[in-house]
Amino acid sequence: MSSAETYFDPYGQSPPPGEWNYILDDFSVHYGPGWWPFYRDGRPCGIRVSPDTDYRAWRNEYVTLRPGTDAGVTAKATLHCRPQGLGAIVVDVRIHIDLRARTTRIVTGCPDEVREQAETKATRLLAFLVAHRRARRQGEPEPVTAHQVWTARDVTSR
Repeated sequence: MSSAETYFDPYGQSPPPGEWNYILDDFSVHYGPGWWPFYRDGRPCGIRVSPDTDYRAWRNEYVTLRPGTDAGVTAKATLHCRPQGLGAIVVDVRIHIDLRARTTRIVTGCPDEVREQAETKATRLLAFLVAHRRARRQGEPEPVTAHQVWTARDVTSR
């Protein structure tokens, strides 16, 4: 990987091991009409998602998603390249998601060494969006957030 594509993140971390999904890690988000399911104050809004394995600061594992035109979505993800000291070398990528066609495409140059990681994240992001479109169709008023899951776990563990 060339140094122009990657950079040092002093708090960078590896993706969680095993199978996991994305969860909404944002606030005041409700469902709304159209291809893009997430709204804030009556308008489509960008959101942040994180792995659903823990409720914590995810740093480079957060992904931001923004609605585009029609059924298009743009995601900004940061990929873990390798550990470096107490942090990591990472690289930013942009992912285009077409909700109508249910396809994903890595938009920016992605180093070969992390291509599989990028494609896995893209697939998980598409699954996240499809699941929330389904929940909205089934009448759910708002998406469940990482904070709500964490709070529910804390209450039930007492």
